Amino acid sequence: MTFIDYFAGIGGFTEGLKQAGMRCVGFCEADKWAIKSYAAMHEPEISESKEWFCGDITKAKSSEIPYADGWTAGFPCQDVSVCGKMEGLSGARSGLFFEFVRLLKGKSPENRPRCECGFALWKSNKFFESAKKDFTKEIATALINNGKTEVKGLYSAKTDKTYNATVCLDDTGTWVNFKLEFANKSNKKRR
Repeated sequence: MTFIDYFAGIGGFTEGLKQAGMRCVGFCEADKWAIKSYAAMHEPEISESKEWFCGDITKAKSSEIPYADGWTAGFPCQDVSVCGKMEGLSGARSGLFFEFVRLLKGKSPENRPRCECGFALWKSNKFFESAKKDFTKEIATALINNGKTEVKGLYSAKTDKTYNATVCLDDTGTWVNFKLEFANKSNKKRR
């Protein structure tokens, strides 16, 4: 299986996936020191016939990216972190996530990653952990494509019950959170 490592840094995804028997066919990274470290550690063969490389994701074109079974993206989190300026996904760094989505959507369906491995790698999320719900590939895909998704069986420690809700991405401009929307109950009695 093949993969491309976006926001590669020094190649954390690359190292793990290579150890799992996958082959890297390209990477994208802007930081010159990270690129030097990546090159020293992974010895990429950057040329038209070997490994694809892009130093600026905003200038990458979907049509120039080779096919790969999977894509990884450890997109910059500074703008969604309490250690950063908390500008959310509208921030200059964390907003690069949408460049990754642009590239993915720009690929024709037959040239998009079709990894049949049945998983997605996301940073663990305290909201879903506290609701005793796995942050699945289906939930992640719906949030990326639609900004919201229906989720059944979310746990509330406050009430010790489970409930169903629409989980929405809520970018306040300073922080990205999950927001819950509940369906109106039509069976409530009026006085």
